[in-house]
Amino acid sequence: MIDKALFWNIRSVNTQNAFGRLVDLNRRNNYNFIALMEPFQAPREIHNFRVRLGFDNAFVNSSGKIWIFWRNEWEGVVVQDAIQQLTMKFFWGGRIFFITSIYARCDAMERLELWEELEEMDTAGSPWLVGEVRFTGSKYTWWNGRINDACIFERLDRVLVNKEFLDAIPQVEVQHLSRQGSPFLELHVKMKKVKKALVEWSKVEYGNIFVQIATLDDVLLVKEAQFELLPSLENRAELFKAEAELKKFLKLEEGFWRQKAGMKWIGEEAINVFQQQFMETNINQDYSMLDYIPLLISGEDNDAMIKLPDMEEVNMAVFQLNGNSAARPDGFSGLFFQERWDIVSQDVTNVVRAFFCGQTLPRYITHTNLVLLPKKDLGRSISENVLLAQEIIGDINKRNKHTNVVVKLDMTKAYDRVSWVFMTKVLRKFGFSEVIIDMIWRLFSNNWYSICINRQIHGLFQSTRGLKQGDPLSLTLFIIGAEVLSRALDALHYDSSYLGYGLPKWSPNINHLSYADDTILFCSGDKGSIIKMMMVLQRYEEVSGQLINMAKSYFYLHEKTPLIFFIRLRKLTGIRQGEFSMTYLGCPVFYGRKKSSYFEDLMRKVARRILSWQNKFLSFGGKFILINHVLQSIPIHLLAALTPPKSVIRKLHQLFAKLFWSATNAEKRKHWVAWEEMCYPVNEGGLGFRSLEVINRAMHAKLWWNFRTSVGSLWSVYIGNKYCKKRHPVLAVGTGASQAWRSMINGREEVEPYIWWQLKNGNSSFWFDNWTNFGALYYTEGELAVEEEREVNTFADTGSWRIDAIEGVVSVEMTYIILNSIPPPIGNEIDRAWWTGNKSGVFSSKSAYQIIRPRRNKIECSQFIWVTGLPFKIAFFLWRVLKGRVPTDDNLKRCRIPIVSKCYCYEEGCEETMNHLFLTAPVACKLWQHFVSSTGIKYAGNQLFPALNNVWKGVEGMKARHIIRSIPVIIIWELWIRRNQMKHVKQVSYYAVKDRCERMIHCLIKNHYPNWKDVPTRWLQSFDRIQQHKKQLFFKIVKWKLPGAGMLKCNTDGACRGNPGISSYAFCIRNDQGNLIYAEADTIGIATNLIAETTAIWKALQFILLSIWQSLVVESNSLTLIKILRGESKMPWEISGMVEFLRSHLQARNIQLIHTFREGNQLVDHLANEAFNHAVKVQYHNFNQFPSVARKILNMEKSQIPSLRISTKPIYTKEI
Repeated sequence: MIDKALFWNIRSVNTQNAFGRLVDLNRRNNYNFIALMEPFQAPREIHNFRVRLGFDNAFVNSSGKIWIFWRNEWEGVVVQDAIQQLTMKFFWGGRIFFITSIYARCDAMERLELWEELEEMDTAGSPWLVGEVRFTGSKYTWWNGRINDACIFERLDRVLVNKEFLDAIPQVEVQHLSRQGSPFLELHVKMKKVKKALVEWSKVEYGNIFVQIATLDDVLLVKEAQFELLPSLENRAELFKAEAELKKFLKLEEGFWRQKAGMKWIGEEAINVFQQQFMETNINQDYSMLDYIPLLISGEDNDAMIKLPDMEEVNMAVFQLNGNSAARPDGFSGLFFQERWDIVSQDVTNVVRAFFCGQTLPRYITHTNLVLLPKKDLGRSISENVLLAQEIIGDINKRNKHTNVVVKLDMTKAYDRVSWVFMTKVLRKFGFSEVIIDMIWRLFSNNWYSICINRQIHGLFQSTRGLKQGDPLSLTLFIIGAEVLSRALDALHYDSSYLGYGLPKWSPNINHLSYADDTILFCSGDKGSIIKMMMVLQRYEEVSGQLINMAKSYFYLHEKTPLIFFIRLRKLTGIRQGEFSMTYLGCPVFYGRKKSSYFEDLMRKVARRILSWQNKFLSFGGKFILINHVLQSIPIHLLAALTPPKSVIRKLHQLFAKLFWSATNAEKRKHWVAWEEMCYPVNEGGLGFRSLEVINRAMHAKLWWNFRTSVGSLWSVYIGNKYCKKRHPVLAVGTGASQAWRSMINGREEVEPYIWWQLKNGNSSFWFDNWTNFGALYYTEGELAVEEEREVNTFADTGSWRIDAIEGVVSVEMTYIILNSIPPPIGNEIDRAWWTGNKSGVFSSKSAYQIIRPRRNKIECSQFIWVTGLPFKIAFFLWRVLKGRVPTDDNLKRCRIPIVSKCYCYEEGCEETMNHLFLTAPVACKLWQHFVSSTGIKYAGNQLFPALNNVWKGVEGMKARHIIRSIPVIIIWELWIRRNQMKHVKQVSYYAVKDRCERMIHCLIKNHYPNWKDVPTRWLQSFDRIQQHKKQLFFKIVKWKLPGAGMLKCNTDGACRGNPGISSYAFCIRNDQGNLIYAEADTIGIATNLIAETTAIWKALQFILLSIWQSLVVESNSLTLIKILRGESKMPWEISGMVEFLRSHLQARNIQLIHTFREGNQLVDHLANEAFNHAVKVQYHNFNQFPSVARKILNMEKSQIPSLRISTKPIYTKEI
């Protein structure tokens, strides 16, 4: 009767593997009926799949979890459509039968509803699929994907029929099909195919890159010789093509060796060595040490962690990968997945979701190749640990009669020795759910390793302990495990017989500092205390699997400590004695006066990096990049915590300057410009290098910001108790303090005015914190200021200012500002600190550097020197020319270098000067006339600098001005190249120089106009084309739209004359007929565009809140502001108060916020500009009060007359 039917819990019908198998099964078995559970598709898609499967009918149940398909031979009627089941009544061959497709809930209570529905089902004695029948195939229908003891098989999927069904069809049988479609298998098969295809493609496309490079070297030599013999366009093109091909393969070679760098050749015995390293031998049975761990993870936290990730979350994780990191053993790096995410996204997401559902990652994912690499110091942003260690060690000879002891621990292979059993028990103690612990166990207990020896993979073994370094989860797990040691050490303070390190009064108890696997212990030299500390360490070794490396661990004492203490400590600890300074997290830590010798390691790092570039010819542009982005970044970590001696900073600057001016490291050359002058920005006459001294001050400004704004930081609490005691930080002094605190105090006056406290609950200091944005009242109020600690909230009550408390305490002017411009404190949230040194309000070292650095007047011509598309070496040369710092004969004489001057222009009796060489010499005259005079620009005179100014200023209004302003730079550079060639090598004709200038100008034009095709190679032809060029214009019809029936629309706009400058706002409220209800406009003083736009909506909303209007739309032409209000962009500090007010009230009143173009906002735009003509606020209550122009605009917008928006860029019409 029924023939064949298919029931399948398909879990996403849209995957290629699942749907392909469904089609194949249907083609082979010709099913009359198919029921799919969990299709994971929108219900509207069911008919697309119906057509693709070749069925006539389809239906989806109310929950979307059950899809059914049937053919026209059966007449089907829906009997019951429920959340967990779908029952159909079919007519075929004069018989009636029922089929119920079920997708039951996992919760037993929720399934009660399903059973009640089945019990109430009335089938009138007809056959019904609801009782169990015999089956063939596998005994089980589900497997959890694991092996050995963790393996689980279940028969979860069943087909049931009633007695009438068995009587009608006694031969009915269920067949269990094979379990296929594992996401891991799908991804693995596809990646193997891709890898094979890429290998074949690489052989065809590139071949042997080393042979190709050798061949192209020879080809390039031939092409160079041909061009030198005949410098024609054809030979030049062939030369450029050969150079491009060689560069292409050199880049490929560089990438190849980047992946292979650091590989060592080791013997076969390395496999056994590594296998022993990753195998756990002794398993501890006593875990009482874990009793120090509190229960911290809540049920809500666990639910959030085990939530099944969607594709967007997986996408975020993939694009956070380092694309240039080492590839997996299969050859695919993170960059592959990022670049081809549109292809692999579904497969990768399926793999991740399968892992969350309980499946174990297969070996091809967890397999790792081990390669011996040279150790490299990692850069870290951990200055607070270094600062705290320096503060504590700086007092090593104070406050302890038993002497203070510092112990620096080194753990042997810290990550590789972590016990997995220990980790699971720690996670369970913290409160992680068993589901999460199981997922973590499946990650670190399924690690397989091979050894890479001489580029060949050897061995395959599984680890039984350890965490993978570099895995994002490993660091977190390691820190969680190390928390056991940290809390056990903290517990020593509760032992009355334990004596700790001598710390200042009121400071927190500190006996250790940890950052990942770097640990320092602080304790007393008391014998009993040392023994207790060592017992904690021993118990931690036993329980965690860690092992302290006694050979690399050291203890430190003050130099005046008696020898007997050193001997006793060596016996008690088994650790060797070390000498200060001590290196901790890459920084020297010491007591007493700082010495240059403490920073020798930093000097060596910089010197080694410079030596690695030895004998390489680097251009000035290349050296600029290396110094600014490589060398100057090396000391950043140290400068963030310490202040090196001035002699160290001076030597580093000397190393930078020597590298910049010398052709090679070993060569000494004249430094034409002082380093300090080059550290100014380019618009102030410098090169944009950074001074390490100013960087150090900016870093200490960051420390002051962190100290003032951080809540609960151990470092800030410690130094606050040590140096501020009960005084406000702005009153603290630096006398007798540490070097770090003195540096912070020195930068306090520069930083403090840029910290603005936005009032929340008013816990800011009334006198000492800058909560008015005019500076701390203690400094601005002069004689009225009082040195007392009072919070701002004591001057307010229930959301309003206490006028009687403020009047008389501050000046009349400040009283007016507070009462009229500053919202009173309200709520429980603590006041928020904003950094006003930039627009974002978030502190950055870059903004602090700009505030602290020395300044000088801006140089107007700098914008014409540093032009986009012009090579650095050319712009840099002109920069030197303008400063008179190039080695022409006249400049050498000014440097008191005796020289016989001769100009190589071959005019009798001419001496070489900059004016003659670059302007008045015959070849120079011809070049200037051909490239400059031909465009109509006059540069009269025989002085170079006035001629340059005439060109730069004479091109205003010309379309080709950006190119023409760069032409003198190119001419001067090519003349300099010609001069050097004629002096040292050979004759160079005018035509050769002219041709090089043409080529460079051609490249510059292509850079400025990248969309142009067939750019002329000759300047005059290019000039004509640029002058005749017309930008493409884009148009869009824009009109003011009427609000919906019964709704109001409020348009807002802000105007600003200058940015910042005198500003105004306007808003206008109209009904659904476009008639005016109310409008307002006023000036707001000096502000920015964004503040004016925000003020307009803020004022409008304040007016709206006084009304009873409910259905309202607010329309603005500021896309930036709308994105800020919607949380899509960061909120600038200047408008933070207004934005928070707007966000809360817009949401509370359900007010829509939409964007329009300026052409659709013309009325308020006109009113905002009209406000500049009025001294007071202007209010409009009816149409007749409007100015004539405003009435005209209102009538046009009301009549839906459109305006035309014109732009040189494409206009995107998507509504925001």
